[in-house]
Amino acid sequence: FVLFDVLYVNSDITKFQIMMLGCIFGSLAYYRAGLWEVFKRRYLLISTMELQFLQPSALRELQRKSLLEFLKKTGTDDFGIFLLETAIHHGNNVRDIMKSTGLKVWDPRPSATAAWKLAASLVVKAV
Repeated sequence: FVLFDVLYVNSDITKFQIMMLGCIFGSLAYYRAGLWEVFKRRYLLISTMELQFLQPSALRELQRKSLLEFLKKTGTDDFGIFLLETAIHHGNNVRDIMKSTGLKVWDPRPSATAAWKLAASLVVKAV
């Protein structure tokens, strides 16, 4: 609507004013995109802290380091997808990535995992 008004209805506007209006609109769009990126990044960091509070086993030291490195080296959308995958897989996706790169990853013994599962099922049955 603004372009129609500027170009066809208002004949007193010069080409310089039209170019300045385009530059102003472009810079405003660039500023808004930057604000959106800052907001989205801040929201994802808050979501990461909330995930650590609600599911501390999903964000152990290895997962936290990987998430911070991923945030520094990639874009906000990629970090959001990686955070979602980490939350869904309870941090096991990071362990799989680190194992494939050759880094040493601490895994609990299968007997300890089985003992925790047995204890949890006994507690659930007792309640």
